[in-house]
Amino acid sequence: ELRVRLDLDPGSTSARIHVAGPDGRPVALVDGLAIREATAEQLQAGEQADHLYRVEFRMPGALRRQETPEAGMWVLGENAELSEILEADHVADVDALVAHLDDGRQAPARLAIDATTASQRAGESPGDAAAAQELTASALLTLQRLLGEQRLEQTELVWITRSAVDVDEDVRDLAHAPLWGLLRAARSEHAERVIRAVDLGDADADSALLHTAVATVGEPEIAIRGGEIRTARLVRATRTDLAEAVAPLAPDGSVLITGGLGELGRAVAAHLVGVHGVRHVVLTSRRGADAPGAGDVVAALRAVGAESVRVVACDVGDRAQVA
Repeated sequence: ELRVRLDLDPGSTSARIHVAGPDGRPVALVDGLAIREATAEQLQAGEQADHLYRVEFRMPGALRRQETPEAGMWVLGENAELSEILEADHVADVDALVAHLDDGRQAPARLAIDATTASQRAGESPGDAAAAQELTASALLTLQRLLGEQRLEQTELVWITRSAVDVDEDVRDLAHAPLWGLLRAARSEHAERVIRAVDLGDADADSALLHTAVATVGEPEIAIRGGEIRTARLVRATRTDLAEAVAPLAPDGSVLITGGLGELGRAVAAHLVGVHGVRHVVLTSRRGADAPGAGDVVAALRAVGAESVRVVACDVGDRAQVA
């Protein structure tokens, strides 16, 4: 955690930088930082994929495994099946866990949260958007309660999902996919805590490796597939990856651009029409066609090939207006 002060020299393109810790003590001093104007060629070079990365689950070189500490492991969840696989005590929910602590039981060294079956409850589908919203909200509440319980400050939290991340196949449990992003955010906000995620496949061999995966040290994200433990790694994205990630735009379809009359919105619209052949564009802004310059934007897009350009007044923060 640092405090940084920049002293810009108005008469030149240089700056003096002072860096201090939270207590005010100096950490570093940069007498002069030369600032150069970026050229058009440099900006165009930045469009390349040299510094883009993606997450890939790979076979690790080696895994460091930690035996279950003396304080033991508990499994939190409606189903007791995982507790049998992990040979751990079972608690149904956070209330039951807190009740055990109130009774004087020692907090577990590791708490595994079972998120493998909730999306299969009656009336829910693994790909149901409402189920995803409900389960993510429930997971957030559980996470907040666990992190707020002082008696669990030293407890490692491990969420267990099934087919919720992409590992050589499509994600089947879309309802739990957002949970991984939620845990990444929590891990960033609570760097002092151990918050991990383990994703199971459907094979029996995957479940057999769960105990090893949960006991692995230093790997925040693990996926088990085909009887193998794989760990999350950043790998450089290739142009093939980028091409596969971008679906072609249908010329006969309409493209909606929010903030379409702003500088960035106009540039995106012109690029889509002139480069990608989009023929129908809908631009939203708070004032719509009454916004200054709206007519000029429409004329410019028609000039580069757009067949229809609609300008609509819409506050994208208002769900009813968006609908």
